[in-house]
Amino acid sequence: MCPFKLGVTVKEREFCKGFIIIVDYLMHEILKLQHLLKWLHLFIEPRITRCMYWLFAFSHALEMCVVIWWSIFI
Repeated sequence: MCPFKLGVTVKEREFCKGFIIIVDYLMHEILKLQHLLKWLHLFIEPRITRCMYWLFAFSHALEMCVVIWWSIFI
C-alpha cells in the first residue's frame, strides 16, 4: 500500500489507486504500439516515425501526470 499524506480521504486514495492502474495499463499499451511501429518502420514508409514521436510524447505526458498526481498525495 502506498503512503499518503494525512487528511486524504479513503475515496481520494481509491481514486488515486484506480488512476495509477489505468495509467499503468495505458503505458503498457503504448510501449507495445511503439515496439510494433518500430518493426513496421523497417518495412514501411518512414512516416511512421511521426507516429512514434507522438506516442513517445503521449507516454511522457502520462508519466508526468503520475508524478504530479503522486506529489499531491504523498
